[in-house]
Amino acid sequence: MLPGPTMSASDASVTDMPDVLRAVLECANDGIVIVDDAHRITHFNAGAERIWKLARADVLGRDAAILTLKCLQADPVADFRDEISLMRRDGSRIKARIALSSTTIDGATHHIVFARDVTADAERRVRIGLLNAVSDQTNRAVIITDVEQNIVYVNSAFTGLFGYSSGEAEGRRAGGLIAGCHTDRKSVARLIKRLIHDGQRGEAEVLVYDKSGEEIWVCARIDAFRDKKGRVRHIFALLEDITETKQLRSLQQLIMGALADELPITEIADRLCRHVEEIAPDVVCSLLHVDAAGLIHPLGGPSLPDDYSRALEGIAIGPDVGSCGTAAFYGEPVLATDLDTDPRWQPYKAMPLAVGLRACWSTPVKAKDGRVIATFAFYYREPRAPSNWHRRIVEACVALGAFAIERKEARAEIARLAYHDILTGCRTARSCGT
Repeated sequence: MLPGPTMSASDASVTDMPDVLRAVLECANDGIVIVDDAHRITHFNAGAERIWKLARADVLGRDAAILTLKCLQADPVADFRDEISLMRRDGSRIKARIALSSTTIDGATHHIVFARDVTADAERRVRIGLLNAVSDQTNRAVIITDVEQNIVYVNSAFTGLFGYSSGEAEGRRAGGLIAGCHTDRKSVARLIKRLIHDGQRGEAEVLVYDKSGEEIWVCARIDAFRDKKGRVRHIFALLEDITETKQLRSLQQLIMGALADELPITEIADRLCRHVEEIAPDVVCSLLHVDAAGLIHPLGGPSLPDDYSRALEGIAIGPDVGSCGTAAFYGEPVLATDLDTDPRWQPYKAMPLAVGLRACWSTPVKAKDGRVIATFAFYYREPRAPSNWHRRIVEACVALGAFAIERKEARAEIARLAYHDILTGCRTARSCGT
């Protein structure tokens, strides 16, 4: 038995509580302890026995100090709510959530303690904290959603990539947050459907958008967290930014492969434009050659109407010749955010406007000696300026276009010189009578 003063059942009116109330308190999962104004324990339910590992027979009537609760030792005792580390009789420690309040009945004050063992929750929070710390060290964005695809967690890499804080992201649907007008939603939906119904994790390359509306190509690897019965509880997505590492590198591989295959420059330009339109679905792409006389010759523009491309053939560059002619003339990028009102487009706007093209951004392609040898243009179906993603594409394409055109020019010059040497040799042979 524990030392200390005791009291009989008749000493504590709280112990004479109705049987129904006593049964209710006994069935509660939480530990419930009642302490009178003499600091003696008058009620100690089964839940309290489990938490403190004390038998009620050893506790009732004893001083509340045996509970090792500092909040009960204060003078005066004040209401208290907190999570504490609780030392138990056997020397073990648990995390307990304590709520202390006081009430007065028939002039006597009683302190009521509600205690709950939250050790498992605390340990889980520690594990989650460690997982968050690990997750925040990766440079890949992590999204966890419920089965309805509402976001429940994002890591710091997600915030860095998309610009949304965890508070802004959590609770919103993943598709509504980062998907946009050119996101392949059907591809992602098929992945999730296979994951939920067939258990097949999947991967897809998807165009998504950050908080400011900028395009980002990601490789999305999608998996699920399941309960013990195999039911999907959460969906997990690991997003890797492949904008530069893969999408822009694919442009380089395309050009190098086409040059190695000795394809005509028009075929190379056509393939380049088509690939650009795949990774930037909101643009129409065009590559024009500018010859030594300053005349324009279309090389590639597979999405432009044929009659529009033919109309560009042989136009001289100049200070007010649309976006491409002006860019070639000044050797600087030219943006017309609205073809209908831009003065440089007035003589040329009818055909592009007729097919729904509303804006044009053109960048000069320069040879190593500084000559403008081509222009690379993006047309838009709405009045607008290029995005950062579009600028990165054009930066890559201008360099690749210059390399391809200069190589073709060099090969043409070699062929011309070789042919000239052959002709010269023939004339020399005839003049020598051989």
